[in-house]
Amino acid sequence: MGPFMKKRILLLSLPVYNALFIFILLSILWALACKTAYGAPEMTTFRYTPQDSDQQVLELPLPIENGVFATEDSPDIQDSAAPLNLNLQDVVRYTVQNNKQIQYLSYNPPQAAEDLAIANSVYDLSIFESGSYNSMERPIENIVEEGPVEGVLLEDRWNLQIGVKKPIPTGGIVSLFMDSNDLDSSSSFVTPNPQNSSRLTAQIRQSLLKEFGDRTNKATIEIAGINIEKSREEFRGQVTSVLENVAQTYWQLFYDIGYEEIRRESLAMAAEVYHWEKTRLEQGIANPLDVNQAEAAVGSRKIALEQAENQINASRKNLHQVMGFPFAYNSNPTPDIIPTETARTEIIEVSEKETLAKAYESRPEIIAARKASEAAETKRRLAKHKLLPQLDAKASYTLNSLDKTYNKSVDELFWSDKDTWVVALEFEYPLGNNRAGAEYRKSILEHKQALKDVARTAEMIRLEVALAIKDVFFFGHKVRSTSEVQQILEQLVEGKKTRFEISQIDNDELLYAQNLLTEAKIEKLKAIITYNLKLLELSKVQGTLLEDLGISLQ
Repeated sequence: MGPFMKKRILLLSLPVYNALFIFILLSILWALACKTAYGAPEMTTFRYTPQDSDQQVLELPLPIENGVFATEDSPDIQDSAAPLNLNLQDVVRYTVQNNKQIQYLSYNPPQAAEDLAIANSVYDLSIFESGSYNSMERPIENIVEEGPVEGVLLEDRWNLQIGVKKPIPTGGIVSLFMDSNDLDSSSSFVTPNPQNSSRLTAQIRQSLLKEFGDRTNKATIEIAGINIEKSREEFRGQVTSVLENVAQTYWQLFYDIGYEEIRRESLAMAAEVYHWEKTRLEQGIANPLDVNQAEAAVGSRKIALEQAENQINASRKNLHQVMGFPFAYNSNPTPDIIPTETARTEIIEVSEKETLAKAYESRPEIIAARKASEAAETKRRLAKHKLLPQLDAKASYTLNSLDKTYNKSVDELFWSDKDTWVVALEFEYPLGNNRAGAEYRKSILEHKQALKDVARTAEMIRLEVALAIKDVFFFGHKVRSTSEVQQILEQLVEGKKTRFEISQIDNDELLYAQNLLTEAKIEKLKAIITYNLKLLELSKVQGTLLEDLGISLQ
């Protein structure tokens, strides 16, 4: 290491690092003072408010990462194989905590929120630094390089720049930086020698045409904010579909259990007829053919009952799966679910005008489509703005100082009357402006396409609302008509039974009447379940299914 380098390291070691520390500290304080107040991304919360006031409100921040199978106000389904009596609200509560599809989809809104944070970060203040050291030894090339070392020029040179810069919403960049240069030369013409020069520069660069007002960054932030709302609506629509499937599966299990009960009652009626026929045969007053016919009826109804029991098992497994139950195995069986929801049978009056207005206001599909059209309009405005040429203004002011030592150079910098002004204009425009023109035309097409999607979605909603209202009306009245048919057939079966007991008719008429009654009960059960499913669909098509189930996104 040469004598020049040793001297420079000793000179720079303490004051440089002290100055750097003070400068960085001031830069951080300036960053805090100038920081754009956009804050952390807003956390989306999945909130479940049960209709039962005895249950606690459930709040799950997104994303939902882990299932919760036991809560303070619900049975532990993980450690117990005992049957679970669950109404629809209980099933919804389990589902929102444990359904894998909901957990997967719950990552989308937080990602959209982080996109907004990323877009806002463009206005973050940055600290920058660069430094270099150069030691040179070469032959003298001209007279001004002559010095005490004959025929050789020796130089040690340090360069250091440190500063801060920050984009501003007007479309410019403000920067403040300090340059320090140290030179120790063998040339007799360098004065003072050694010499330290310091410069403090304030600089602003401002766009005057394209990017005036920082249009690109602001458009990115605006679109990111729109996408947060769009993502939340898409998530709401996806959760609606999941919970609609859960509710449909729940009502399917409700139907299957009711169907099994009807089949069991039908088997009991056939078994009673068979018992009567066997007794009569033993008494010698019955025909063996009648006994065989009654026995065949018992056999066919047993088969129907077994099929009904198998269907219950299949529906329970389906409900376990959509609710997010852990996988069932022999050592850890999944408990049976027994639906306890009260099926609605009362006929309701629905206003198509009010329902349609509510759907246009609340359906996640149309809200998401509107948000997409807003984003497309923002992109169109930005593309039109980018047709302008680039014209930037640049201005800087620099304080200069020079001394033999670094400390004095820095001390004199802030009191120096030696300054430098720079004002400049930069212009750029691509001939033909083909790229910007094509992007603008494309943005117009994308905006028109987005508006068409809004109109298409509105038409789809109008059709779905009309069909849902029609179905609610039809199946509401079908519940009433099937109930009346069941009552008539119950009276018919009682009459046939009385006549059979006094041997006025054979068992085939009684068994036929029982079959009619069984089918009537099944039709009534179908009508009730379908009516409740249509009410569920009506809630979905007007965009209030989640709210009706006690769920909201906050």
